[in-house]
Amino acid sequence: MRTAAFTRVLKRSLCMLLSIVFSFSILMVGGCNKKVVIDDYPELSAPSTSGDDTQAEDVDASENTSLGEVDSLFSEGKFHYNPEAINPTYLKELEKKPLTVSIAKKIMKAVYDCETEFVLTGDEKDIHEFEKGLKLACWSSPLVNCVDITTDDYETFKVIYFPEYSDDGMTEGDVDEAKAKFEEYEDFVEGLINDNITDTDNYMQRAEKIYKALIEEIDIEHDLENLEITVFQTNPMEGAAAGLNYDYVDVINTKKLTMWEFVQLYSFFLDELNVEHITIFGGGTGYNEQECELINEYMTKLRGTWVWTLVTDGENVYNCDILMDEMVLEEQRKVKPDYESDMIYFGMSDETRKESIIFTNRRYSMTMNQAQQAQSANLPECKEDYK
Repeated sequence: MRTAAFTRVLKRSLCMLLSIVFSFSILMVGGCNKKVVIDDYPELSAPSTSGDDTQAEDVDASENTSLGEVDSLFSEGKFHYNPEAINPTYLKELEKKPLTVSIAKKIMKAVYDCETEFVLTGDEKDIHEFEKGLKLACWSSPLVNCVDITTDDYETFKVIYFPEYSDDGMTEGDVDEAKAKFEEYEDFVEGLINDNITDTDNYMQRAEKIYKALIEEIDIEHDLENLEITVFQTNPMEGAAAGLNYDYVDVINTKKLTMWEFVQLYSFFLDELNVEHITIFGGGTGYNEQECELINEYMTKLRGTWVWTLVTDGENVYNCDILMDEMVLEEQRKVKPDYESDMIYFGMSDETRKESIIFTNRRYSMTMNQAQQAQSANLPECKEDYK
């Protein structure tokens, strides 16, 4: 029998390799010989990536033609929450694994609809495919991080919302409460996107505008005293696949997230906006002091090891560090409460990135390709600054 405890262990085990790789990245120096060029990543064909406010010509406006993902902002002029949104990078990695994607989307849709169970049929009942689909669902949906899933036969799966665990066992959360929380979160996502992004914005502009909105909307929950223990021993990726993380949906009320959760929330929004991106972990050999006391405190603790995002406009790739920009804004707002972010860490080339973090080529990414990840996750070069 598969129990709730099994599912929790499963979710945590999915990111174990990543935690080990990240720990090694702190210590190892050097890099890999092969570099992935941007052609290895999905082509983004709509909207335009020219940098102006025009839409691409000769494109079916109902979907992103290269990925088959519906893009409501582009086709309808208004964003609608997509409960089955997946990072285009993962879709590219799984082009030859459609079963993983279909299982992930089935899980994501069942949770969004607050179903108490869902059924897998045919080839979907393969245990390995289910585990990969669950991993993808956890990485793609904040809502899936609020549930536990149990099964006796890998055919019928029970979904438990907001469960609580104690020595006496598990207490199941209320489905109506889950519906209310999920609807509130959906309204938050739709509101933040529609208030800041238009249907004429290209993918890079989408990434830029939601980055700024999140920085100005959400704060980081600092714990510098315990930072080394948290990062080096506990594993900063724990929240990515461990599940049962309510903070993603509760952020509407708390307005605070941990460092990892903040980066992952940005990733969730990029998924919704159909923006191709990679969450990476840099094994640094050191750092350059910044004009921000808070960043320098973190860098002293972490010795240049950091988490940030690579975003592509379909032609070029850029380093985007939402954590550093949020910390700069936090210090600026101590002087001027209504200060708007300057976004100095958005759209950096690799050379500009080195002005803050002196990283080695031992950078690692969240990827569905475990073999690639184990080989240091060959990453595309960021050749130039965005602006």
